Amino acid sequence: MPQISLTEIASAIADSVALLETPPKTPTNSLEDILKNRLFAYYSRHNANDTSRHLASISSQKEIELLTAREALLIIQRVQKILDVELDESLQEPPPLGTRDLAKLRTLLSLVFKWGVEPLYVRVSGGWPESIMAGGTHPKIIDLTSDSDDYGILTELTSSIVALVFPQGVQGRISQTLITTSILSRHITDVLLPSIALGWLPESLSSSSAPVLHELRPLVMRLLKL
Repeated sequence: MPQISLTEIASAIADSVALLETPPKTPTNSLEDILKNRLFAYYSRHNANDTSRHLASISSQKEIELLTAREALLIIQRVQKILDVELDESLQEPPPLGTRDLAKLRTLLSLVFKWGVEPLYVRVSGGWPESIMAGGTHPKIIDLTSDSDDYGILTELTSSIVALVFPQGVQGRISQTLITTSILSRHITDVLLPSIALGWLPESLSSSSAPVLHELRPLVMRLLKL
């Protein structure tokens, strides 16, 4: 087993600890302060001083939650890249993960949806007419203009999650890792809802800053067949 894989796995798990756990002697503060302290600890591991200074200027809890979700996805992607080994083409098996490590990865994945995909989808779809919402699940039309930044980040997160399942694109194999299993068994609806919305967005609602993601359509069809 390559030593570098073990080192990278250990580093990613340590990052997940920084992002998920609060040191025992830390005073109990608001959730916003707790999440900020965790992000500061996470960034200090990477000597990301510029990012830490930007974090210090953020006062919105929603922004801090979204930042946490995006960093959580980066950790998951790092681990997936190591675990996603085609065993028939390699003499090495992917490095093992303990039960606690897997629990941390599942928690990170949950945060990606809870603090990332779900609120972004609500904000982006809030200005869409009820008629295009699947099953009429949106209770009313909210009078707002969807932020192009929200749409861009939602696109980035959704596409990245789908790529975890299909690392080689629509014609490629399905990843066979425990991360993929967690996505398909625990979050398949969370993936499909924004994927369908972004892939089949009516042209009348699309724009240069909010384009229809046609490339998601065949991937969604593969997900549905699973």
